Amino acid sequence: GGTFGTVYKALNVDAQCVIAVKEIRVRRDVLKILKGEVDIFRNLNHKNLVKYYGCEVRQDEVLIMMEYCSEGTLERICREGLDEELVRRYTNSLLRAVAYMHSQKVVHRDIKPANIFLDLHCVLKLGDFGCSVRLRDQATVYGEIAEYAGTVQYMAPEVLTYGGMAEDGKYRGYGRAVDIWSIGCVVLEMSTGRRPWPDMHPFQITMRVCQGGLPAYPNPIRWILKHFLDSCFVFNPDDRKSADQLLQDPFANVH
Repeated sequence: GGTFGTVYKALNVDAQCVIAVKEIRVRRDVLKILKGEVDIFRNLNHKNLVKYYGCEVRQDEVLIMMEYCSEGTLERICREGLDEELVRRYTNSLLRAVAYMHSQKVVHRDIKPANIFLDLHCVLKLGDFGCSVRLRDQATVYGEIAEYAGTVQYMAPEVLTYGGMAEDGKYRGYGRAVDIWSIGCVVLEMSTGRRPWPDMHPFQITMRVCQGGLPAYPNPIRWILKHFLDSCFVFNPDDRKSADQLLQDPFANVH
């Protein structure tokens, strides 16, 4: 994810359950920021989000305690190929997680299959919030975020252009809509078993996306999937649908 570290499986003696512990070595000045972010995630409660229990700071490292997801990442099972029914179910779960995060004024910024986990019952859980930022403003506007975060294959055009400029020439930053573009990329990968923009250099991907290019769709493609992807891959973030709106899309409206 956005923050690199080693993950261990551990036993929480108090709760008598297995948890995951992520060990991250960071500079001292980053420790406080990271602890603040973990405090945000600890307050997020949703069945499709990896639960964070807290963190412990030791000199130049942080131990983050979180829910253990025994079935690994979505990236691993994408390679095996998923049938459409499962893709639609996982899409619904992912949208629910993101709709909840956005309602809590949190933007993930690094949604990709490697950051999506499956628990013992194969319930999808979005995790690894290393790039997340809390928005101070509830309104869906370009907000607060100016640094470059995420993985190029899954990045929205406004991230790759560092937010771009508004018509009045002011820098806009970017907001919740970046997660919607990334969801489109994840759905595409679940449907094809390949990353978006396979075999392309990050610089080429950046140029293509910033010029309005889209990753290749499967061929042939069913209308219901094309319609959903088209709604995610809208160049102007102002025109991109929200996670709540996409939950009503025929492709994702399943249980």
